Amino acid sequence: MVVGNYQTHSAIFFGIEELPKSFCFLQFTKSKLLKELDFEGAPLTYIPEELGNLFNLKYLSIRDTKVKKLPRSIGKLHKLQTLDLKRSFVSELPVEINMLFNLQYLVAYYKDNQSIYSINTRRGMKLYSNFGSLESLEKLYEVDLEAYSGGNFFRELARLKRLRKLCITKLKSESGNALCDAIQQMIHLQSLRISSIKEEELLHLHTMSSPPVFLRCLRLRGRLMKLPGWIYELRNLTKLTLEWSRISDDSLQILGVLPNLLFFGIFEGCSGAQLHFHKNHFKKLKDLRLCWLNDLKRLIIDEGSLTLVEHLELGPSPQLEELPATISHLKCLKTLSFNNMPMESVRKLLPDGGSDHWKDRAGTQWFSDGSIQLNVE
Repeated sequence: MVVGNYQTHSAIFFGIEELPKSFCFLQFTKSKLLKELDFEGAPLTYIPEELGNLFNLKYLSIRDTKVKKLPRSIGKLHKLQTLDLKRSFVSELPVEINMLFNLQYLVAYYKDNQSIYSINTRRGMKLYSNFGSLESLEKLYEVDLEAYSGGNFFRELARLKRLRKLCITKLKSESGNALCDAIQQMIHLQSLRISSIKEEELLHLHTMSSPPVFLRCLRLRGRLMKLPGWIYELRNLTKLTLEWSRISDDSLQILGVLPNLLFFGIFEGCSGAQLHFHKNHFKKLKDLRLCWLNDLKRLIIDEGSLTLVEHLELGPSPQLEELPATISHLKCLKTLSFNNMPMESVRKLLPDGGSDHWKDRAGTQWFSDGSIQLNVE
């Protein structure tokens, strides 16, 4: 972009080491026709109040910058459709955000890559009251609920009936029913992610009588013990991830009949000593990940189960002493990964390593973290 060309419609910054404040001020005050402003990855630490002068702006991204705060003048950008704050330092949005009636895409979270993986590795954003005026929103990702109490927040959330993608974090047990009531209003919802405030906090999500029928991706993070009954009604679900849920093997069996499930992952997701994949279950599944199942002692895969699985990941499961020989019957399998599994169990499936005589046609990869990947395609 040429500085001083005030007919500019788009400004995209990349590969720069320094962004002078005077330059930003000039663009904000003079480029009245600007529709797109993309600062992704730029060395930017603040946005001036003059941002509100760009009344034609439709797209604003400060992704991967060090900006901590948005100016209150952002409420003047009535044509804004996309506000991308991903991996910036913005954690609270000004109340003026509620004036952006045409906003469709609102994403704000920060991930601490240096911290140990936990339920709160990512930090979401805080919204103020009356955000239900943003009725054009299609993506809201992700909202931190720790500061909220009472039903007003969920009444506002229920007004966002056009949402297609929603992420809620730090949900408290007592708010589960209110969240379910709000989600039932989102008939266009396709992707839903819910995280509890603590790994051991129960997710009370059993009261949803009419789940969004078009839901394709679901990720639940927190203690469930038993899967909500409405999950079994999700005929269009293609991706399901359960973390810290501690469900039983009985719940797993019902998931096996979901007709369009392609991806299923559990992370500390089961509480029992046995997992049994029955014949003719998970008919379309292609990617299966069973991670950190500390209580698992026995894995059973019936012949005729998981027939289309291409990627299978196991472990750590310190008590799992033997892998089922029927793994070798998974004809579509391309990669088989073991994370910190007992070596004696893994050795049976390595080339010429045991009675199962696994044929490894493309080689074995060993990684520094102790994981092993067999490429069997």
